[in-house]
Amino acid sequence: MQATQEAAFSLSVLFCPNSAFPPTRKRIGIDDLKNLPLYVPEKEEQQKIADCLAAIDALITAQTQKRDALKTHKKGLVQQLFPAEGETQPQLRFPEFQDMGEWDVDTLVNVAKFRRGSFPQPYGLPEWYDDENGMPFIQVFDVSDDMKLKPITKIKISELATEQSVFIEKGTVIITIQGSIGRVAITQYDAYIDRTLLLFQEFLRPLEKIFLPTQFKSYLKLKNKKHRAALSRQLRRNLSVTLRLNYHLLQNKKKSLIASLPLMH
Repeated sequence: MQATQEAAFSLSVLFCPNSAFPPTRKRIGIDDLKNLPLYVPEKEEQQKIADCLAAIDALITAQTQKRDALKTHKKGLVQQLFPAEGETQPQLRFPEFQDMGEWDVDTLVNVAKFRRGSFPQPYGLPEWYDDENGMPFIQVFDVSDDMKLKPITKIKISELATEQSVFIEKGTVIITIQGSIGRVAITQYDAYIDRTLLLFQEFLRPLEKIFLPTQFKSYLKLKNKKHRAALSRQLRRNLSVTLRLNYHLLQNKKKSLIASLPLMH
């Protein structure tokens, strides 16, 4: 173990910022390696640095494993906290809702107002883009699998393009309806949105924001690719999609059910 750490200490300097080789270099020959300058502090200092880095690596591994375990736990709970297909009650309910009876069933068109985003045509014209001072522009690529947007959108659009696009505020529920169909997110920042996504403008019945995308994501996982494509066409035409909605929970539970899942045992 000690020898491994010492080797790692030595090798870590090979491509450090002030190394002898620029980062653009694609190949290093044997002669280059033979003459590579290495930092060689006293053995005790090497060991101290190696121990420090090893401890951080161990912490990162532990936190990653904990995060993965929580995500698996949450997925299992979601399956139990929503009715299975063909059922009207979930397998698992909080004690205060045990006697509340069956869940209501409604259609998406009766629950929310939604529309597609937009972008000036044709795509690709330079005047539509502004990487330095433009506004974030959400495309399918920018929607992660964890119901969030990526920290920075792939492109930013110019002021001219914003006049022909659709603005959404932070906290808007969106769903991808082309390409990778069924990715859902609650936006973390103001942005403009592409026509390949659906945005929810208003909820017509009491509804916690995180409840709909979580249920929608679970619903789509049960469907095959052909069914998801058909669903996408329905959404683009503004037709209804049946989803199960527990209004007893939404009216009486102050905290979001899904957001609290990792705390449950």
